[in-house]
Amino acid sequence: MMKDLNFIYKNLRPCNVLVLHQPGAGGQFFCNMVGNLMLPPQFNCENPHEADNNSSNEYHSDLAPLITATHFQTLFRRNTSPSMRDSQITIQQYRHILNWYKNTKIINLVTGKNYQDYVKILGQIKLLQREDCTLGSYEEAIQDIITWKAHDNTDKLCEHSDIDYWNSHTDTFIKHHVARGGQSLTIGYEDFFINFNSDVFCEAVRFCVGGDILSTAEASLIARHKDAITSYRERNYRSIESVSIRWS
Repeated sequence: MMKDLNFIYKNLRPCNVLVLHQPGAGGQFFCNMVGNLMLPPQFNCENPHEADNNSSNEYHSDLAPLITATHFQTLFRRNTSPSMRDSQITIQQYRHILNWYKNTKIINLVTGKNYQDYVKILGQIKLLQREDCTLGSYEEAIQDIITWKAHDNTDKLCEHSDIDYWNSHTDTFIKHHVARGGQSLTIGYEDFFINFNSDVFCEAVRFCVGGDILSTAEASLIARHKDAITSYRERNYRSIESVSIRWS
């Protein structure tokens, strides 16, 4: 039975580093940026920080099996119905995924309370900008934008029950992964994407590469990536404003 699950689940792919993040939290951008630094110099992309969809600032990373990003819930999408995911997770499924990624390094991009509304909105916008947006709701997105603008990152006021549910499962998965001898690194969304922390950036790169390939003394490299993250964040804000104006 466990062997059959390899063919049932759509998104189980081998990789050296698996980045788990909630929708809208920049996992694909993170993979493009850090993954490029994992490549030998002769294979580095000249400009890996190009969005696939400029209106929603959405990225796609094609650096697997080196590094890949996904939402924990997508690991439970089946080949027979790829648009749907299992509503409940069984112990057998947990064990299967733990075994699949037992030799994989796990990065958990965690969104702090003050930015969960903001990240949820970014996830909604990315969903709405896709060709098949039947799962999205313009009305919900606009209401969440209004709520977010009103409290300006001071609290978590939008509806997050589904996100909280899967974040809880992500935490449980990582806990068992580490208990089995796996490697894991938690990165705060705010430390990477909002208030750029060079130490956090360097720690992420070292963890992914498995060696000390850069140091905080490499000011030009760090400054270049900080600028790229700043531009990414500014485009996110413009994306929210564009949707707000268009659909209000």
